[in-house]
Amino acid sequence: MVHNGCVCFPLDKVVSWAWKSGKTFGHTFKMHGKNQYKKLIGRLSSGASKQGHFLDNEKAAKFLESIQAEISIMKPGTSRVFHGLPTGVGEVLTKNATGKVVNIATTSVRVVRGSSKSRSFIKTAYPFIN
Repeated sequence: MVHNGCVCFPLDKVVSWAWKSGKTFGHTFKMHGKNQYKKLIGRLSSGASKQGHFLDNEKAAKFLESIQAEISIMKPGTSRVFHGLPTGVGEVLTKNATGKVVNIATTSVRVVRGSSKSRSFIKTAYPFIN
């Protein structure tokens, strides 16, 4: 599908909404999934200010599936924040003034639309706070 001059990974090519599907979710759960907590803490130690972390991959995948129509009309490579992630599914990790890791619950998710280059419907998605 060509969308504003860029080739999208089309919704009709999505064959699975299982959270392990790389063709659907890109690196969403490989980078921000439930089992990535230690790696996300490592990124904070390397200077990143915030890192989104899903606490339940299956519920996060179901939420992303529920907004698939809205994601499908996004331009490839663009991002958008969606609200309504169920409580307890996502958090953002950051550090306070003393350097201690703080986990902040959130119900917002930033989604980056995939393209033919990323070869996935969603390039990435992660819990988000402003």
